[in-house]
This record gives sequence, C-alpha cells and structure tokens, in this order.
Amino acid sequence: MTARYLLACSCGKKIPVEPRKAGEFVRCECGASLEIPGLLDMAKLPRIEAEDSAAESTATWGVRQSLGLLGVLTLGLALVFGVLLIRNHPKAPDSEVPAEEIRLLTQNLSPLQTWQHWRYFKQYGLDSTPLPSKGEYAESSRRWRLCLAALVIFTTAGIALSVVPLLATRGSRRGSP
Repeated sequence: MTARYLLACSCGKKIPVEPRKAGEFVRCECGASLEIPGLLDMAKLPRIEAEDSAAESTATWGVRQSLGLLGVLTLGLALVFGVLLIRNHPKAPDSEVPAEEIRLLTQNLSPLQTWQHWRYFKQYGLDSTPLPSKGEYAESSRRWRLCLAALVIFTTAGIALSVVPLLATRGSRRGSP
C-alpha cells in the first residue's frame, strides 16, 4: 500500500495526497488550489495511517497519463498512416519501355493473359498505358507530399504529447529541495 500524506489548506481542511502526485495541483473543497510539494517536502507532512487510507478512494489516472496515452495513440495512427502513404506512392509515367523488357514480359504470358492484353490494346490502342499522364502524376505527387507533411505533423504531435508529461514529472521533482 502506498504512503499518503495530509496537505493542509488555509481554510483548515486537510487533503490526502500521494507521492506519485508530487508537483501537481489539487483543489480544496473551499475552492483554493494547492500545489502538492515535492517528495522531500512531502515526507515532512503528517502521514495517514493505513486504515484511514483504505477508507478513501483516489483516482489512479491523471492528466499526465492521459496526455501520454494520447501521444502514444497519435504515434500509432501516424505509423499506420505512414505505411499506407509509402505503399501508395504515385508511380511516375514511363517515357518508353525498352523492347527487351516487353519481349521478356510477353514470353511468360498464358493464352488467357495474351487474349486479355490483346483486347485491351484493341480497345485503347498500342500507345495507351495504364500509367498516369505527366499532369496526373504531378497532381498525385503534390497530394502525396501534402499527406507526407501531415504525417510529419502527426508524428511531431505524438512525440510531443508522449514526452511532455515525462518532462513535467522530471521538472516537478527537480524543483523540490
């Protein structure tokens, strides 16, 4: 069982606090906002006995933990978004396919595949290509770069949300004598 201490308010009430909340703020029933002292100063406060602490329940999840979880979830979404972004990178239009490559590709076609290709070229012509035109490629590349910028922003936000609660914890402990 974790140790608990009583923090006195100017109104005379005593608020139970735990060491893991050091450096945070707690609100008294009178409306006053009290800063929970650092660990060394907290040890000087009156300690609550074990039977008293069992009677009162406190929340074990704070703002720092919520921000950390939000940061981790944001990083997870950024990772999924990044994988999708990399898999859907636009393909550049080829100016010309070498004849040797065409010969190698067509040697291994089955009769059904040959017939499907013949139908495609009969309908669209020999100059048609399933690759995008240069204008379409430029537009899809622009959209892809915008998505990449959004990925960088999401990743930065996720890192910030994950790290800031940790830094705030270190700062509150460092400030205590």
